Amino acid sequence: MAVRNVGVEERELGDIVVLKLIYVFQYYLSIYNKNVMRKCGNCGIDKDESEFHRKTEKTFHSLCKECKKEYDKNWYKNNSKRRESLNKGAKERTIRNNEFMRNYKLSKGCKICGYNKSYHALEFHHNKGDKKYSLSRMKTHSIKTIKKEIEKCIVICANCHRELHGNDV
Repeated sequence: MAVRNVGVEERELGDIVVLKLIYVFQYYLSIYNKNVMRKCGNCGIDKDESEFHRKTEKTFHSLCKECKKEYDKNWYKNNSKRRESLNKGAKERTIRNNEFMRNYKLSKGCKICGYNKSYHALEFHHNKGDKKYSLSRMKTHSIKTIKKEIEKCIVICANCHRELHGNDV
């Protein structure tokens, strides 16, 4: 069963409750009925829901996949300075965060044997709390987020780390 134009109609509804009911109805249709039609915000064509990228579990992008691809292509072409500044900021954060983690490792040293000559041989071991991120992949995160993740770790040298996980196989 195909449903056309699920959502707010162009005429004046007058009651906010009706508006909320339409969104609830649209959500449940998207769960139980796979043939929900959506209107693209760019080309205005009614397309199947599968023609739209998901934003979250419940919501979709307003542009269909074809229009989104074209939009992204144009944005990439027309915003070279913006992309360069974003990349520059990410590079600066990466350098800052790497330096922070290196200094932290050297200041703590290995918790087991005391080694602290080179940060290359020191590693973070998650020993308490739930691991939310791998610290090696947090290069562009904020220092605050990195510190929260480091609190769940101990610093140990590579040899002690291998011995610690040697029995995990």
